[in-house]
Amino acid sequence: MSAKPQPQTVRLPHRPRLNDQALLRRHQIDGDQRIVIFDTEREEVLEIGQRELDVLRCCDGTRDLGGVLLAAYSAGAYGRSSQIEQLLASLQQRGLLADGIAPRKREAERHPDRPLEVLADFSLQCDGNGSCCTTFSSVAFTTEEAERACCLVPDALASDRPEHVFLPTTGSVAGKTCAVTLVDGGCPYLAEDGKCRVQQTGGAGAKPRGCDIFPATFVDDGVAVRVSVAVECRCVISSKGCQDGSPLVPEGASTEADLLPLCRIVRLPEQVALTVEQSAPRGALRAWSEALAGPLTQLSDGVAACWALAESTTECGLDPEAAVAALEQPAAPTAPALG
Repeated sequence: MSAKPQPQTVRLPHRPRLNDQALLRRHQIDGDQRIVIFDTEREEVLEIGQRELDVLRCCDGTRDLGGVLLAAYSAGAYGRSSQIEQLLASLQQRGLLADGIAPRKREAERHPDRPLEVLADFSLQCDGNGSCCTTFSSVAFTTEEAERACCLVPDALASDRPEHVFLPTTGSVAGKTCAVTLVDGGCPYLAEDGKCRVQQTGGAGAKPRGCDIFPATFVDDGVAVRVSVAVECRCVISSKGCQDGSPLVPEGASTEADLLPLCRIVRLPEQVALTVEQSAPRGALRAWSEALAGPLTQLSDGVAACWALAESTTECGLDPEAAVAALEQPAAPTAPALG
């Protein structure tokens, strides 16, 4: 009889930490607490307990296994070293661990003098029902905002300690931003009437900056930062033509330097991919989109327009004249074409 196969030994990082592929999240559902690790590569969710969470929060890339054990013991996460090793080994097998302190992320590229081109005739008129506060799987606060929220609204959850209400946005090491515990899929600071309790208690200045920026989008096309909106709540549609709502950028803002630091600006590359085989300079994309700004407002069939532009781009690249001509009589795609 052959010997039983021995379990394969997993080599653990010397100073383990969760890598940025792992998202630690805490949820409260119908009063029950759930703690999960979302594996962004495999798109799988692993449920863990409070003890495992306490252990992982001790894995900050500065401690070896013995140090993690001592730190976990100090935090009240009692357990044997073999249990901690087993937990880390299972995460290592999934590729969720890294070794040592995370490298400092490079500062985002900035062009402070880049002018802003803001979507004309638009200001956001929020209906105040809190739909955007229940839409996203993560709601991010800066560490300062998290501490302020816990002070202003200490009864949002059972604990008013930031480390019990918030977890790192990625990995297991605290950073500049953190993700709040969600209650039944929504932000815990959302009042029953759909209002933000942090804002109600502390005033408009207490509102988290990420929430304040929403739903504005920022795209740098090499000439200007175009400021528009993501259609992610019904307020965006109902705000069309509104003049008395909230502006997309601070009053008087004219350059990138005037934007809030948390604004995520998408930088178009020098060459923009059009198809698998085609690309074009980003300056050509800007000229193409400017040529279409007028004609697109006159169309009623968005599907036909998109199809016509796709065909025009495939055949002629970013040719403004060809694109405008394609929109003169756009035809919706046929069933065979979609197949």
